[in-house]
Amino acid sequence: MIGTLSTVIDSEKETMQLWIHEVVRVLTDRFIDPKDKEWFDSEVNGLVEQKLGRRHKEMIHRQSLFVDFMR
Repeated sequence: MIGTLSTVIDSEKETMQLWIHEVVRVLTDRFIDPKDKEWFDSEVNGLVEQKLGRRHKEMIHRQSLFVDFMR
């Protein structure tokens, strides 16, 4: 996330989508049990809603792709 350009990520929604993309890519891509992925999704959604609010929780539902080679 640190190396992302401000010309690419220019809104709060895009920041949240990049964050969830990175969290999923780094952590849940390594889970082998679907129940673990469901648990993780539930925990992340609960924490985001508790700490940041419902509006931010809604921002992370749609998965976006962030790749350098498309530019």
